[in-house]
Amino acid sequence: MLPRSLPVFVGASLLCACFSPDMSDEDATGGSGSSANTSGGTVGADDSPTDPSGNDAPSDNDADADADADADAGTDADTDADGDTDTDSDSDDGSDSTGSAVEPLCGDGIPVASELCFDDPPTTYPVGLDPVAIQVEDLTDNDLLDMAVLSRASNGGDGNVVIFEADGIGGFLLGGTLNTGSPGHQLRLVDSDGDDDIDIFVASSGALQHFRNFSSTYSSTTPITWFGGQWDIGELLVHDFTGDGIIDVAFTEAYSQTVVAGVMGQGGWTAGMEIFLPSPGEGAAGMLAGALPLDGADDDVDIVTFNQYYGEVTIMTNNGNGSFIVNSEPETCPGTDGVRHGDWGDFNADGNADLVVTCMGGDIIIALSDNAGLFPDTTTLPLAGAFRPRVADLDGDGDSDLLVGSTLLDRAVMFINDGNGGFTLSDTQFVMGGPVYGTAIADMNDDGAVDIMVAADGGAGANGELRLYLADP
Repeated sequence: MLPRSLPVFVGASLLCACFSPDMSDEDATGGSGSSANTSGGTVGADDSPTDPSGNDAPSDNDADADADADADAGTDADTDADGDTDTDSDSDDGSDSTGSAVEPLCGDGIPVASELCFDDPPTTYPVGLDPVAIQVEDLTDNDLLDMAVLSRASNGGDGNVVIFEADGIGGFLLGGTLNTGSPGHQLRLVDSDGDDDIDIFVASSGALQHFRNFSSTYSSTTPITWFGGQWDIGELLVHDFTGDGIIDVAFTEAYSQTVVAGVMGQGGWTAGMEIFLPSPGEGAAGMLAGALPLDGADDDVDIVTFNQYYGEVTIMTNNGNGSFIVNSEPETCPGTDGVRHGDWGDFNADGNADLVVTCMGGDIIIALSDNAGLFPDTTTLPLAGAFRPRVADLDGDGDSDLLVGSTLLDRAVMFINDGNGGFTLSDTQFVMGGPVYGTAIADMNDDGAVDIMVAADGGAGANGELRLYLADP
């Protein structure tokens, strides 16, 4: 269990603008170890990132944004509850006043609002080279959450999905490895064929792979092969976009954004009609999906799209049949700074859906919406290499916080919400051996406290690893 006071992680090169503008994600390292404390502050810009999605041209658009119904919600970590930076290397008594009836105390088994605690060292699981995505679901149909990690490469050169199944006593066992052939970029878990087994979708170079689940035995098909663009896939979403009860697939290329309507038959799920979304043209990157409160109280799955060359996001509302109209195009990232990824959350408890995006230049932008569905107020949270934001209540105080992976600092960090949309960088950070593209948040052991998963290479070209930080309230 981490003590309430931890040594400050001294790394001036990580906390100032000390990165060369032409430095790729793989060129910068953020130290080693499973966690580290820093004093916060402004960090350098990510001017020339390299995306693991295969988009090594002008694109950086491997997104795993989840304002949709995907299964990664919840998280935890360890920081002074009052947000103060503690530079004392000795452990204190573990208490910190929050004004509540019970003071936060890590390891006492009582979750308390504003308490951030987790076991350290984490449990580590080996995965393939270049892990880029983590998804959490009940893959074995036993009411326990399992983990799946997509890596772009394995020792044999092919990409793979490694599955870790919950063992029923708080641990995880290797449940199998699925070969994706070409490097995989995106991973989604969903019951695509209505048999109550969770299936697996992988977007790899030039193809969509569908691993159909038959009681933890998977049958692989390739239902879509027509989107083998130069920069491959930027995003993959799975939802019922057309309102017919069948899962559909949405994806982006460097020049287009598309929904493919799913079809059910004797062979299970397959691809049907292609629906072209309004496209920003070159630079199409990530997407979000969800029933956004911008077109009334309907349950249609709407879409937000991003462009790596422009600061605006495109909000498209669903007419209920899979056709979309452009609702608004608010600017988020400043000027010509493009948008990488995003997520949704009500950050100031006003009942409106707010937006968080990461910019190609390295910043995180919080855009608070108004009653008209516009975003007049934005706040910048500096973080070098900010990649994919995850929204969840990390400290149990009822508001939405952020977990963000960094591809330049080789870590994931937390920004804690004050309840009014103001965020503070947490002292506790999850330091890895390589760029962090894949993170996930969920209560993995059903103890009422949320846990954190982070994946990255082990450093110096070593195989990747998944680290599971279990909450320790």
